[in-house]
Amino acid sequence: MYTDLPICKEWLEARRRHPAVSEGCDINSAEYWEQCSANYSSERYDLIKEQIIDHLLNTGLLNKDRTLLDVGSGPGTFALPMCQYLKKITCMDITPGMISRIREICERGSIHNIDTLQSDWLHYEQDVRSYDIVFSALCPAMNDPSSILKMEKYAEEYCVYVSSINKERTMHLEICDKLGKDFSFEGYNTEYPFKFLKDVGRKPLLKIFSERFESKMSVEKVIESEIEALRRYKDISELRSTVEKVVLSHATGGVVNTVSDINMGLLIWRPLQNGADQNRKG
Repeated sequence: MYTDLPICKEWLEARRRHPAVSEGCDINSAEYWEQCSANYSSERYDLIKEQIIDHLLNTGLLNKDRTLLDVGSGPGTFALPMCQYLKKITCMDITPGMISRIREICERGSIHNIDTLQSDWLHYEQDVRSYDIVFSALCPAMNDPSSILKMEKYAEEYCVYVSSINKERTMHLEICDKLGKDFSFEGYNTEYPFKFLKDVGRKPLLKIFSERFESKMSVEKVIESEIEALRRYKDISELRSTVEKVVLSHATGGVVNTVSDINMGLLIWRPLQNGADQNRKG
């Protein structure tokens, strides 16, 4: 229905340059993300995550009368710190590993207002407008027009979408360049769904958040981390030497110091069925 829109064509081309997509992987499959679940860490997003949650609180979006569906919740990156401000959160994720991590954390912390649901978004069916808010953050499976609009089917009041808006060339992309691959994560840029929603008659609000993240890791740990990332979509048997060369070029005294400017876009909009009063707070 929307595929002929110029923004949809532009967005699709950008998504096709994602490393896994370019290499023919199904980034919406449970198998792909189960590889990530055991070692997935959101540490680098901790400060910027606080900014986003504070903004949602200050605008009145989060309150104890509302329920929220977190699509592609991962290990509860946003759900766990948000649950204290909401009546109930349902964490949906396609991978058993992510769901298990949330359940364990809730059990240890005596958190009783988080439910879990192992499901993929493509095949998810539930009563319409089942939640006050449908939320998704940093979830590749949501990064297309149909998935964005499907959020409206289950949201009574608001849809909230968070994605990366980074444009810097990371060490990972530098490694890919050395391997002769012109990859990019630009397809995650929040500007794409923002422009799409405007083109289809919604009134999205876009706010950009920025934070600087600094880390120090041993050369060995960085090499293994980069190889683990490549393993998701490449045969890495002959790639180690390339990874080692790039990582060593960034190292001093056996340590890699990384300074990253992390940028995220937050989209908030009202589902179409709620009419013209889309930008009302609270």
